[in-house]
Amino acid sequence: MPGPEPALSPIDTFQFLHYNLLRAIEASTDGAATSTMRQADNVIQDAITALNRADFRARTAEFQQLTGQINAQLTQLKALKEDMSRIVADVTLAAKVVDGIDSAIGVAAKIFPI
Repeated sequence: MPGPEPALSPIDTFQFLHYNLLRAIEASTDGAATSTMRQADNVIQDAITALNRADFRARTAEFQQLTGQINAQLTQLKALKEDMSRIVADVTLAAKVVDGIDSAIGVAAKIFPI
């Protein structure tokens, strides 16, 4: 026997309602009913927006605590980018050297058949 389903958060509840209302709107053939459902969906979307804003405000302190960690990661990413840029420059230089060697071999082959 399966256990009870976990309770949905208020945001999840309204999103579930929004999803089902959209399905009903798509299936509806009655213009008046569709209009009423669209109006109800607008109210539901406003509620979802308000709940998301409240959730974001409640988590602002958590995000601020992560600022130091994020800045440290960004510093590491910048250093990695600089390292990669140096590697790209080295590869570009090596490719030019290889092209130069190929040119020298081509010239030498014309003068001194191998």
